[in-house]
This record gives sequence, C-alpha cells and structure tokens, in this order.
Amino acid sequence: MTQNFARKGSIPNPALEPFRVLIGNWHTTGKHGLVPDTILHGRTSFEWLEDGAFLIMRSEIDDPGFPS
Repeated sequence: MTQNFARKGSIPNPALEPFRVLIGNWHTTGKHGLVPDTILHGRTSFEWLEDGAFLIMRSEIDDPGFPS
C-alpha cells in the first residue's frame, strides 16, 4: 500500500500546469504598508517538486528587517 502512495506522489498535477510560465528565477520589487517610502528588492523562484506533482515557491527580500 505504501508503494501506491509514493507512486501517486510523483504523478504530475494537471491543475498546476497554468503555473508553468512561472518556473525559474525572478527579481522582485515591492512595498510594505508599514514602510511605504521603501522599495523592497528580492528574488523569488518557482520549481517543480516530485516530477510536477507539486510546485514550490521560495522568496527572499534583501532588507534585513524582513524574513526570507
């Protein structure tokens, strides 16, 4: 039974297909309501996990006042 569960986890999820355009590394900018006069710079990446069964997003901001 465990083998079937592991096997299903590696099947690509068709519901995630529209997000394919996001795969890769991105430079980001943004603002936060508590520091409205500051432009925040960072990076975000998207990658497939388990052969497309999941999509993982990682992000970080270069300002030490904000967590990654």
